[in-house]
Amino acid sequence: MAYKIVYKARVPAWMQGQVESLLFFNGGQYRVRDAIAASIARYGVPELLQDSAGLRIAVKGAATAQTLWAVHEEGALARAVGVLVYARDADDEITVVHVGVADDYAQGGPFASEHVLAGLLHQARRIARDTAGVSHFGVAYRHTRMRLSTVLSA
Repeated sequence: MAYKIVYKARVPAWMQGQVESLLFFNGGQYRVRDAIAASIARYGVPELLQDSAGLRIAVKGAATAQTLWAVHEEGALARAVGVLVYARDADDEITVVHVGVADDYAQGGPFASEHVLAGLLHQARRIARDTAGVSHFGVAYRHTRMRLSTVLSA
């Protein structure tokens, strides 16, 4: 049976355990521990929220925070395999403030060839490009700011 990785703004509440594993108990966190601590200091601790549309992540230091999920879908089965939280950090900039990828989809995992992190970042860049007034895209785990015109083509 064929599967696909799809990107969504919300996931259903029954995925809560998967989401908590991605964001709070992720085995790869040690690789970017200092960057995670800096992001939490600036934007706040990610908080899992549920509403009628499903699950999303909020951060107190970024009132405009949005969530992007990567979901492995195979027939009637689905699994959250990645999450990216981004916010409009300034009038002209969207910044990724938190990221999580399932261990088996991360670098060195058996499904690393699916490039979930790259897919999430690509989707976030597209959102930034399509948002009026935004000309920069940043990642809190890095100390660089990129002009959208240099990372995206029309």
